[in-house]
Amino acid sequence: MVEYSTNLKDLSKDLRRLAERDQEAAIRAARRTAFLDAHRCVQWSLRQIDKTQRPFDTGDYARAWAAEKTPEGAIFYSTASPAVKAGVIELGRRPGTGIPLDPLARWVKRRLGIHDESKARSIAFLISRKAKARGRRGLFILKRAHPKIAAAFAENLRRELHRASLEGR
Repeated sequence: MVEYSTNLKDLSKDLRRLAERDQEAAIRAARRTAFLDAHRCVQWSLRQIDKTQRPFDTGDYARAWAAEKTPEGAIFYSTASPAVKAGVIELGRRPGTGIPLDPLARWVKRRLGIHDESKARSIAFLISRKAKARGRRGLFILKRAHPKIAAAFAENLRRELHRASLEGR
């Protein structure tokens, strides 16, 4: 699993002081908009990938990112199935390990429209051998989106804390 996080220590000193002073408002700010902003930033990062590097087939990885509004605010998650696929897309794959042939052969049949099982397996074998020799460069979708997510979070937090301080007067 790939995970990035933002901590209060990552915020500017003045914003950190405000957040520590009014923790309830800080939590409300995070719940209200941070996850929707995270979804927007990940979608931006997905669009930035060079077309030659984009994973292709069903598009389930890109569609797996979702943000939903809830009564408490919002949630942001990925339903990438399987999660291993998301890890390989995000971080890449080192040379030295081939791709399992059966799932790859099914992909070859689906993607290339080949109906002959033996031909699909032979193509899958060649693809697996190339992956074993070269590996796959990671796309770092979340890593690229993280600074934008952190900036959006800080801005939302600043706005919410300012609103809370005005209401508290």
